[in-house]
Order: sequence, then C-alpha cells, then structure tokens
Amino acid sequence: MNLASVALSLFSLLSSLWLYVGYRSEETWINLLVASLLPVGALHHAREILHTIIFVPDELAWRVPGGLWVFAATLLARDLRVSWGRTTLHLALLPVAMAVGIEVCQAFHFTDGAYDPWDIFTVLMSAALAMNLPGFGWPPQELAVRWHWRGSVCLANFAILILADVHR
Repeated sequence: MNLASVALSLFSLLSSLWLYVGYRSEETWINLLVASLLPVGALHHAREILHTIIFVPDELAWRVPGGLWVFAATLLARDLRVSWGRTTLHLALLPVAMAVGIEVCQAFHFTDGAYDPWDIFTVLMSAALAMNLPGFGWPPQELAVRWHWRGSVCLANFAILILADVHR
C-alpha cells in the first residue's frame, strides 16, 4: 500500500474543499451541507473573516479545485484498470476525461457553467503530474477480477463532483 499517495490525495482534496467552502458560491451542495451543520449564518461570517485574512484571486478559487480533484483521483487510480474481453479501461484517464468533458459540455451550453480553456489546461497538467510523479505508483490492480478498496475510494472521489455542483 502506498500511503504517500493516499496522504497526498487527501491533502489535495482537503485543499480543494477549503477553496470551495471559503471562496466559491455559497449555493454549492457542499457549502449548503456545511452551513446546515453550523449555526445559522456561521459559515457566511467565517467566510467574511477568511476573506479579510487570506486573499485568494477568483482565478485560483475557480480553477485550482478542479485541478486538485483531478490530481487526487488520478493519483489514486493511476494503476487501476478494468478489462472486458480485449478492451482495457485505465481508470486513471477517467478523471481528466470527465473534467475535459464537462468543459466541452459547458462550451456547447449543454450544462451550467462557463467554458474556460484554462480549466482544461489546469486539469491536463494535474493529470500529467499525477501520472508521472515518481514514488507514488501502486501495484497494477484489475478491478473486474477482484474488487479492491482503491476502487471504492475512486468511486467516492467521483461523488465529490455532485457536492461541487451549484444547487438551483
């Protein structure tokens, strides 16, 4: 087991969560969830204090969380694969494919959100870094043969996308 990969992925996801809760719309599912766990108005007040202490440019607050998510998901899935007959799906490609796919859907107005080519650049660089970071590899794991805890963690990573969506 590569604990360094787990620790780095967890740090990336917590950093992304910090940016979401502190700097993104209060109407995202994750912020609504956090606000429901706190006294009324506490999250809004904490965000105001955070903004006076730490300035984060909008460009970073909007681009970096997606890159951190892709980095974490790719790092955890980098040696996972599923095979069906002669076809093999390398799961490490799934996070970046989803992130780029979401941007393409935004470009054609199939979904909410604003298309930003810099978002694509950010997720591509994050995936490339996660795939090539030395010392963070796993033994190859075929999930279609035997389910592994890493598969469950990767599925949980994709659930994060739902929490990042804006509630309307």
